[in-house]
Amino acid sequence: MSQALTPEIHELIEAMRRVGSGERSVRVGSDAALPRHTDALARAFDDMAASLEAQHRQTARLATDLRALTARVESLQEEERSAIAIEIHDQIGQSLTALKLDLAWVDRRLAAGAPVETVRERIREMMSLVDATADRVHNLAMELRPDVLDRLGLPAALEWQARQFQQRTGITTTFETNVTAPVEPHRSTAMFRIAQEALTNVARHAEAAHAHMCLTVTDTDVTLEITDDGRGLDCERPRLGLLGMRERALAFGGEVTVVGPPGRGTRVTARLPLPVTSA
Repeated sequence: MSQALTPEIHELIEAMRRVGSGERSVRVGSDAALPRHTDALARAFDDMAASLEAQHRQTARLATDLRALTARVESLQEEERSAIAIEIHDQIGQSLTALKLDLAWVDRRLAAGAPVETVRERIREMMSLVDATADRVHNLAMELRPDVLDRLGLPAALEWQARQFQQRTGITTTFETNVTAPVEPHRSTAMFRIAQEALTNVARHAEAAHAHMCLTVTDTDVTLEITDDGRGLDCERPRLGLLGMRERALAFGGEVTVVGPPGRGTRVTARLPLPVTSA
């Protein structure tokens, strides 16, 4: 005949039921006066409950971060769409309107028998406007997806990005690398976008005069470091940009770390493991 359950075992069973129903803070505690096996069960239960509670908190934090990241991505997409729409309307649209007016002018002058040289001069002006519009379309396409990334690889794309950033912001930006062999395309894209986000943060928040990017590769990893001499990391500012960079790195089993002592600049380091190649 089996022995009746002790009050301590009943308490332990009830605690298990409560944890199973979602009360993750339940603990039974241990007592040296209890039989050894009962005390061991109590300790094991409390350890399990504490672990479950910690995992629940971590899952909740990840869910919050994911929601924030999703909102950030949607916000960035809207910002990019808005910027593209404004660019097309203000620059390309105005150029096309000017060309249409010029063509109408040429048509009228030809119908009226205007001197050929007068018409030719207007056509030359139109050709210059076409060239400028083509350059603007090319630059817009480069901002969306630099073809240099596909044609020449990550180092050339980052060097181009550094030049463009310096021209656009006035922040002196340098680039160095030891990379000579091609980097896997998907990792190249991730690194380029991480650099893009880091430089955007420099322009918006750092109040820096100089920025530097360094790309290095070893047998196992590719690493990108972006530093600036700005005001350091603002702990009061939401770090959704950092979250986006970390998500890009995490997709490849990598990591992004940020160090930014107040008044001493910021260093962003992104590391991605390289794919393992068979011997």
